[in-house]
Parts: sequence; structure tokens; C-alpha cells
Amino acid sequence: MNRFKILGATLLLALSIPAFSQDLWQGAETGMSVEQIKEKFPNVVEPSADDAKYGVSLNIPDYKVGLNNFKVRFLFRENGLERITMENKAGSASVGFSAMQKLLKTKYGEPLDSSSNSLGKNMSWLSNGTTITLLQFMDKLHITYRDNSTETDKL
Repeated sequence: MNRFKILGATLLLALSIPAFSQDLWQGAETGMSVEQIKEKFPNVVEPSADDAKYGVSLNIPDYKVGLNNFKVRFLFRENGLERITMENKAGSASVGFSAMQKLLKTKYGEPLDSSSNSLGKNMSWLSNGTTITLLQFMDKLHITYRDNSTETDKL
């Protein structure tokens, strides 16, 4: 009987502990270390000197989504992985924006926010505490995955 009480208490405790990491993209979670990302994504490489200036610690140099090729950047801070960005490597940013917009709408539904001006377009989604932003700025296309759970948890 005591074993069942101990097992029940352990199970209850395990289920009541909140998760502190947030799934950002493809199973990469906030707070993961450089070593954990290298293990999860064996095709990552060390950043160029330019990328390193902006806090990028690892890259996937060529990641294909549909007809678009992206460079994926993993940005770390003192607490581990903070953000993931994808930047188109070539091609029309406006055509890429339309294609990625359709894919992101299929996955996340209608965007929470969208805007456009003469320099570009911007759309944002929120999914389980992760903010996903699609941005076309001039000839560049970016998709950013950022943890927003600390702010949404306050609501």
C-alpha cells in the first residue's frame, strides 16, 4: 500500500512541475545548449564571423522549404537557445513571402497581426507561447521563432 502512495505522490509531483522550455522549431527548445542543438541537428556548422557578431552560435547553411532555400540561425544567450531565424538565400523575397505565408497559415491558422508598407510586409502568429514572424524587408525574407511564453503566462 505504501508503494502505491509513493508512486502516486511521485506521479502527481511529476505532472505538476511546469515546463520551463518552449518548443521553438523542429524540436529545438528554449534553453537548449549548443551541444544539445548539435546533437539534435547534426548538419549544423559554426557561424561566420559576421553571424557571430549578432549572437549566432550555430547555422544550418542550407534548409529547403518548398522552393525556398534558407539559412537557419540559432541564437543563444547566457540561458541557452533564445531564438531561431531563417533567412532566404536567393530568389524573390516577395514570391517566397507568398509561399511561406500559405504554409504558415496552414500550420498556425490566420495571423494575429499583419502589416505592409513600401519596404516590405510582416505577419505574426502565436502558437503555444512561441511567436512566429514572417518578414519580407526589401529583397530579404525572414522567419523568426521566439519564445513568448513568459509574457503570455502573465495573462
